[in-house]
Amino acid sequence: MPPPTSLPRPLPPGLLFERAAGRHLLICLDYDGTLSQITPALNQAYPVAGAREVIERLVARPRWCQIAIVSGRDIDVVRTLLGVSSGLYFAGSHGLELMGPDGRSRLAPNLAHAIPALAELRSWLADHVPAGRGFVIEQKKWSVALHYRLAPAPLAEALCTDLRAKIASLSPPLRLSEGKMVLEALPAGADKGQAVRALLAQVPDQPLPIYCGDDLTDEAPFELLREQGITVLVGSPQRPSWAQYRVADPEELVSRLRELAQALDT
Repeated sequence: MPPPTSLPRPLPPGLLFERAAGRHLLICLDYDGTLSQITPALNQAYPVAGAREVIERLVARPRWCQIAIVSGRDIDVVRTLLGVSSGLYFAGSHGLELMGPDGRSRLAPNLAHAIPALAELRSWLADHVPAGRGFVIEQKKWSVALHYRLAPAPLAEALCTDLRAKIASLSPPLRLSEGKMVLEALPAGADKGQAVRALLAQVPDQPLPIYCGDDLTDEAPFELLREQGITVLVGSPQRPSWAQYRVADPEELVSRLRELAQALDT
C-alpha cells in the first residue's frame, strides 16, 4: 500500500446522515483511541463519556444500521471494556476472529501455521524485554504486542530495532504491524481491511460502510473504503491519511454519532 499524502478534511455536522440517504449503514469503529482515549494501562481503556449510550442507541435501530467494533484486541477483552456486547458485530485481533450479533464466533483459516513462530517470539520477548523500564507486553490469543509508550526513548529505539529484526526472521508466517508506540507480530494476511471485507460480506442489503479509527493499522480500511464509503480519522489533523474526514478526538466522534442517532429517530 503506498503511503497517503493528503490531510483529511474536518467532518461536517450532519454529513453522516446526509450521505446515508436512506441506505442501510455498516458503522465500523476502532476501539482504542477511537471510542476510548489512549492509556498506558491497557485494562483501563474505558469508553469516553456517552460512547456506550450512543452505541446502544444505534444498535437498537437494526432497520437502519449495524455496528461493528474492529479492534486489534481480542474480542472478549474489547467486549468487556466497551460494556456493550449484544447486537453488535466484532472483529478482533485485526480480523483474525469475527463474531456476529448472535454471539457466534469464527477464526480466520490457517492460523495453526503461526503457532510455533508466535511461541518463539513470546519466549524471545520474555528474555529481551527488561522489567520495570516502561515496556508492556500484551499477550493475545493470536498475536503479541510490545507497547513502549512509557519506556526511555533510546532504550525503546534499540529494542524496537531488535524486535523488527526478530519478526522479520519469523516471516512468514508472521508479519510486523506498527501502531502508536506499539509493535505487534500477527499471522501473515491479517489486517483490518480484510476484517472489513469479511463484515461487508456478512451484513445484508449492501450497506454503506462508515469506518472510524485513529491508528496506522486503520489505514488499510481507510484505503479500501475511500471510494465506496465514509472514512474518518480520529485525532491529529497533521497526519496524512487515506481517510476522507477527521474529528479531533473520541468525544467529537461520539457527538457526531449522537447526531446520526437523533436524525435516524426522525
